Amino acid sequence: MNIIALLLLIVSLAGCATTPAPAPVASPVAFSASEYAALPKSGNSTITGQAFLKKSNGDIKVAAGNEIRLNPVTSYSLYVYNSAASSQQKLDPRCLQYRRTTIADSNGRFRFKNIPAGDYFVSAAVKSSAATGRQNASDSRASKVIKRVAVGSGGTAEVMVRE
Repeated sequence: MNIIALLLLIVSLAGCATTPAPAPVASPVAFSASEYAALPKSGNSTITGQAFLKKSNGDIKVAAGNEIRLNPVTSYSLYVYNSAASSQQKLDPRCLQYRRTTIADSNGRFRFKNIPAGDYFVSAAVKSSAATGRQNASDSRASKVIKRVAVGSGGTAEVMVRE
């Protein structure tokens, strides 16, 4: 009788056991503080451009009033931006101190002045509206547009950031 009670206790306690949560998957390319620290802090270059989304029906939606982000290309940001579409991976928060931002004008145009020469990712979220089928209703969605651009010392680079 004691054996049956012991077996019942073991079976009932086994149902209470929890499986540990899987460990987060680390990026194969780690954030390198030394690589970011070596980036120049100021410069005399300019990047200008326009951010927009061309929808499948031919409509153009510009990034009017939206934040435009400029991130330096590093081994880490290169990995993140190249894998962003499939993994939706976010940049390490330590990258924020190296990011520059501006707001696009009413035509989606932007300008980054006094930046160091180098390679950058320019990105923006562009909102588009789609009909929902309900009267006077739409579904506002944002698509991220990203473009890589290089600018030389004292130069100006023009870029069209679009999907």
